[in-house]
Amino acid sequence: MDLKSHAAKWAHALLPDVDSGDDVYVEGVGGCGAPCAVVWYRCQGEELRPGSGPGGKFFWHELGKMGFDADVFYHTTLIKCEPSPDTPPAEQMQQYRDAVVEELGIVGPRVVLLLGPLVCGTMLGRESVDMNHYRLMQWLPDDGPTVFCTWAPEEVLATGGPASDLYPDWWQDIDAVLNFNPVRFSSSLPVEW
Repeated sequence: MDLKSHAAKWAHALLPDVDSGDDVYVEGVGGCGAPCAVVWYRCQGEELRPGSGPGGKFFWHELGKMGFDADVFYHTTLIKCEPSPDTPPAEQMQQYRDAVVEELGIVGPRVVLLLGPLVCGTMLGRESVDMNHYRLMQWLPDDGPTVFCTWAPEEVLATGGPASDLYPDWWQDIDAVLNFNPVRFSSSLPVEW
């Protein structure tokens, strides 16, 4: 299955009236074979694409300082349908998770970065996640990418951006993921992907 077929399949599964135009299925951006995938919670602002809005601008600006281009990443959202309530029902969140897992299986990244506690909790199958505990932990799912968690850029911005207390740890997390070396990291917490 390719990404377009995947998007069409899940759009019709999650949005029975997708052809009416009232709701939009949010597709990932980037290509198959990207070395790193970033999973955002949802689209922000008027542009319905992953990594949009103030958090996305901040994220890509900070990556640009390190010399990384957004084009080398595949980015997607956990919330696949817009408009959507702030926190969709658990059953719908499970469907979104299943869609993202399948999507990442098609893309085939070596590393996946989960942004924020809602994304981390949902993707790792946990009700709640304390980012102080889960950040920069590494999970090695069977036959899948290495998975990391960190705060969402929106959280860093909301607490002061580069002046935030979160910023140094967030920046360290991003740097570690981008300069990923499998020998440097380990965790005994498995994730079933």
